Amino acid sequence: MEFIKTTNFIQQISAQGTPTFSESIVTVGTENTLITLTIPKETFILGVFCSGQVDGIFTILVDGFTMLKGRVHGGNLNCFFNLDGKIKLVTGQVLEIKVKNIYKVDGNFSTTLITRSL
Repeated sequence: MEFIKTTNFIQQISAQGTPTFSESIVTVGTENTLITLTIPKETFILGVFCSGQVDGIFTILVDGFTMLKGRVHGGNLNCFFNLDGKIKLVTGQVLEIKVKNIYKVDGNFSTTLITRSL
């Protein structure tokens, strides 16, 4: 897995798949679910872009099990997981993307999930 922070690369990946966007204000010390998706047919995750106004930890779960974690903080409030289709999901699986605010004030967080279905 490659960790990339380039907007142009994100746009290129988005053009190859279907983006799903979500954002939410998250209070201090709490975890919110940004995306919950029940997979309708075989799907590959191409990438996940995460962004925060303040420090936070993003967690990507499949059927309740943690697959990936990433942190946005200080001078780098964006992160991108280039998965290049390495995570394959099948019909009925549940994908969640959560974020926990680990800063001292409430903040806005967003995520974009980029997938390709067969």
